[in-house]
Amino acid sequence: MKKTLVYSPGSDHEWDKEKALQAIAQSRYYYTMPADIEKFRMLAEYSRSQMTKVVVDIEPHIIATPEHLARILHLADIAIFNYDGFIRGYAAEPDFTLLHDIQDEYQLEAVVVTLDVRGVIAVKGNEQVKIGSYTIPIIDTTGAGDTFNGAFVYSLIKNMPLIEALKFASATAAINITALGARGHLATPSEVNLFLSQHD
Repeated sequence: MKKTLVYSPGSDHEWDKEKALQAIAQSRYYYTMPADIEKFRMLAEYSRSQMTKVVVDIEPHIIATPEHLARILHLADIAIFNYDGFIRGYAAEPDFTLLHDIQDEYQLEAVVVTLDVRGVIAVKGNEQVKIGSYTIPIIDTTGAGDTFNGAFVYSLIKNMPLIEALKFASATAAINITALGARGHLATPSEVNLFLSQHD
Protein backbone atom coordinates (compact mmCIF):
# COMPACT_ATOMS: atom_id res chain seq x y z
CA MET A 1 0.00 0.00 0.00
CA LYS A 2 1.34 3.44 -0.94
CA LYS A 3 0.50 6.80 0.55
CA THR A 4 -0.17 9.84 -1.63
CA LEU A 5 -0.43 13.39 -0.36
CA VAL A 6 -1.77 16.19 -2.55
CA TYR A 7 -0.59 19.73 -1.73
CA SER A 8 -3.17 22.39 -2.48
CA PRO A 9 -2.12 25.98 -1.66
CA GLY A 10 -4.71 27.93 0.27
CA SER A 11 -6.16 31.31 -0.53
CA ASP A 12 -6.48 34.56 1.36
CA HIS A 13 -10.18 33.82 1.84
CA GLU A 14 -9.36 30.93 4.19
CA TRP A 15 -8.00 33.02 7.05
CA ASP A 16 -9.05 35.97 9.16
CA LYS A 17 -6.19 38.47 9.49
CA GLU A 18 -7.61 40.20 12.56
CA LYS A 19 -8.12 36.92 14.41
CA ALA A 20 -4.65 35.76 13.43
CA LEU A 21 -3.07 38.92 14.84
CA GLN A 22 -5.08 38.61 18.05
CA ALA A 23 -4.00 35.00 18.47
CA ILE A 24 -0.34 35.85 17.88
CA ALA A 25 -0.48 38.69 20.42
CA GLN A 26 -1.76 36.21 23.04
CA SER A 27 0.77 33.48 22.21
CA ARG A 28 4.36 32.68 23.09
CA TYR A 29 4.96 30.84 19.78
CA TYR A 30 3.68 31.29 16.24
CA TYR A 31 4.09 28.05 14.25
CA THR A 32 3.64 28.02 10.48
CA MET A 33 4.60 26.45 7.19
CA PRO A 34 5.44 29.66 5.29
CA ALA A 35 4.20 28.85 1.79
CA ASP A 36 2.96 32.40 1.16
CA ILE A 37 6.10 34.44 1.80
CA GLU A 38 4.41 37.85 1.94
CA LYS A 39 1.71 36.72 4.37
CA PHE A 40 4.42 35.02 6.43
CA ARG A 41 6.57 38.17 6.42
CA MET A 42 3.71 40.27 7.74
CA LEU A 43 2.75 37.78 10.47
CA ALA A 44 6.36 37.09 11.45
CA GLU A 45 7.16 40.78 11.78
CA TYR A 46 4.04 41.26 13.89
CA SER A 47 5.07 38.28 16.01
CA ARG A 48 8.45 39.89 16.61
CA SER A 49 6.71 43.11 17.71
CA GLN A 50 4.71 41.08 20.24
CA MET A 51 7.73 39.11 21.52
CA THR A 52 6.16 35.94 20.08
CA LYS A 53 8.68 33.37 18.83
CA VAL A 54 8.37 32.33 15.17
CA VAL A 55 8.68 28.60 14.45
CA VAL A 56 8.84 27.58 10.78
CA ASP A 57 8.16 24.15 9.28
CA ILE A 58 10.40 23.75 6.22
CA GLU A 59 9.35 21.17 3.61
CA PRO A 60 10.58 20.93 0.00
CA HIS A 61 7.56 22.48 -1.70
CA ILE A 62 7.97 25.83 0.05
CA ILE A 63 11.61 26.33 -1.01
CA ALA A 64 11.38 28.00 -4.40
CA THR A 65 14.98 29.25 -4.38
CA PRO A 66 17.86 29.57 -1.88
CA GLU A 67 16.95 33.25 -1.57
CA HIS A 68 13.37 32.29 -0.70
CA LEU A 69 14.65 30.02 2.09
CA ALA A 70 16.95 32.76 3.35
CA ARG A 71 14.04 35.21 3.59
CA ILE A 72 12.10 32.71 5.67
CA LEU A 73 14.97 31.95 8.03
CA HIS A 74 15.78 35.64 8.55
CA LEU A 75 12.28 36.05 10.01
CA ALA A 76 12.33 32.87 12.10
CA ASP A 77 13.45 32.05 15.63
CA ILE A 78 13.29 28.26 15.31
CA ALA A 79 13.48 26.20 12.10
CA ILE A 80 12.22 22.62 11.85
CA PHE A 81 13.13 20.90 8.57
CA ASN A 82 12.03 17.52 7.40
CA TYR A 83 14.85 15.60 5.72
CA ASP A 84 13.69 16.26 2.15
CA GLY A 85 13.27 19.97 2.90
CA PHE A 86 16.80 20.17 4.28
CA ILE A 87 18.26 18.39 1.25
CA ARG A 88 16.29 20.71 -1.06
CA GLY A 89 17.58 23.75 0.79
CA TYR A 90 21.22 22.78 1.34
CA ALA A 91 22.01 19.81 -0.94
CA ALA A 92 23.96 18.26 1.95
CA GLU A 93 23.44 15.79 4.75
CA PRO A 94 22.54 17.49 8.03
CA ASP A 95 25.33 17.39 10.61
CA PHE A 96 26.14 19.42 13.70
CA THR A 97 28.62 21.71 11.94
CA LEU A 98 26.17 22.68 9.20
CA LEU A 99 23.29 23.11 11.65
CA HIS A 100 25.40 25.38 13.87
CA ASP A 101 26.41 27.38 10.77
CA ILE A 102 22.74 27.87 9.85
CA GLN A 103 21.91 28.76 13.44
CA ASP A 104 24.68 31.37 13.54
CA GLU A 105 23.95 32.84 10.10
CA TYR A 106 20.29 33.51 10.88
CA GLN A 107 20.58 33.98 14.66
CA LEU A 108 18.18 31.08 15.25
CA GLU A 109 17.49 29.68 18.70
CA ALA A 110 17.27 26.15 17.34
CA VAL A 111 17.56 24.18 14.10
CA VAL A 112 15.93 20.75 13.94
CA VAL A 113 15.99 18.19 11.11
CA THR A 114 13.79 15.11 11.27
CA LEU A 115 15.38 12.12 9.55
CA ASP A 116 12.36 9.85 9.01
CA VAL A 117 13.10 6.38 10.42
CA ARG A 118 16.67 7.44 11.28
CA GLY A 119 15.52 9.78 14.04
CA VAL A 120 16.29 13.48 14.44
CA ILE A 121 19.28 15.82 14.69
CA ALA A 122 19.17 19.28 16.25
CA VAL A 123 21.12 22.16 17.73
CA LYS A 124 19.83 24.68 20.26
CA GLY A 125 22.22 27.24 21.66
CA ASN A 126 25.33 25.26 22.57
CA GLU A 127 23.40 21.98 22.80
CA GLN A 128 23.61 19.45 19.99
CA VAL A 129 21.74 16.15 19.96
CA LYS A 130 21.10 13.30 17.54
CA ILE A 131 18.81 10.45 18.51
CA GLY A 132 17.39 7.44 16.69
CA SER A 133 13.76 6.54 16.19
CA TYR A 134 11.62 4.18 18.23
CA THR A 135 10.99 0.63 17.01
CA ILE A 136 7.23 0.28 16.96
CA PRO A 137 4.51 -1.23 14.76
CA ILE A 138 3.64 1.32 12.07
CA ILE A 139 0.04 1.69 10.90
CA ASP A 140 0.03 5.07 9.15
CA THR A 141 2.79 7.70 9.05
CA THR A 142 0.45 10.47 7.85
CA GLY A 143 0.80 13.43 10.19
CA ALA A 144 3.95 12.18 11.91
CA GLY A 145 5.90 15.32 11.07
CA ASP A 146 3.18 17.70 12.22
CA THR A 147 2.77 15.69 15.43
CA PHE A 148 6.50 15.87 16.08
CA ASN A 149 6.56 19.61 15.45
CA GLY A 150 3.61 20.32 17.73
CA ALA A 151 5.12 18.23 20.49
CA PHE A 152 8.48 19.93 20.06
CA VAL A 153 6.88 23.37 20.46
CA TYR A 154 5.11 22.05 23.57
CA SER A 155 8.48 20.96 24.92
CA LEU A 156 9.83 24.48 24.36
CA ILE A 157 6.94 25.92 26.35
CA LYS A 158 7.83 23.48 29.12
CA ASN A 159 11.51 24.53 28.96
CA MET A 160 12.76 20.99 28.41
CA PRO A 161 16.48 20.47 27.66
CA LEU A 162 17.05 19.70 23.97
CA ILE A 163 17.56 15.95 24.40
CA GLU A 164 14.38 15.62 26.46
CA ALA A 165 12.47 17.76 23.97
CA LEU A 166 13.54 15.57 21.05
CA LYS A 167 12.70 12.37 22.91
CA PHE A 168 9.30 13.75 23.89
CA ALA A 169 8.48 14.92 20.36
CA SER A 170 9.73 11.69 18.79
CA ALA A 171 7.69 9.60 21.21
CA THR A 172 4.57 11.66 20.50
CA ALA A 173 5.02 11.12 16.76
CA ALA A 174 5.72 7.41 17.30
CA ILE A 175 2.50 6.94 19.23
CA ASN A 176 0.52 8.75 16.52
CA ILE A 177 1.69 6.44 13.74
CA THR A 178 0.44 3.36 15.57
CA ALA A 179 -3.10 4.30 14.49
CA LEU A 180 -4.79 5.20 11.20
CA GLY A 181 -5.01 8.79 10.00
CA ALA A 182 -3.16 12.07 10.51
CA ARG A 183 -4.73 12.32 13.96
CA GLY A 184 -4.57 8.60 14.54
CA HIS A 185 -3.49 8.75 18.17
CA LEU A 186 -2.67 12.18 19.52
CA ALA A 187 -1.25 11.22 22.90
CA THR A 188 -1.59 13.10 26.15
CA PRO A 189 1.62 14.11 27.97
CA SER A 190 0.97 11.31 30.46
CA GLU A 191 0.77 8.75 27.65
CA VAL A 192 3.99 10.08 26.15
CA ASN A 193 5.80 9.89 29.47
CA LEU A 194 4.58 6.31 29.95
CA PHE A 195 5.79 5.42 26.46
CA LEU A 196 9.19 6.95 27.23
CA SER A 197 9.48 4.97 30.45
CA GLN A 198 8.86 1.79 28.45
CA HIS A 199 11.06 2.55 25.44
CA ASP A 200 13.90 4.76 26.62
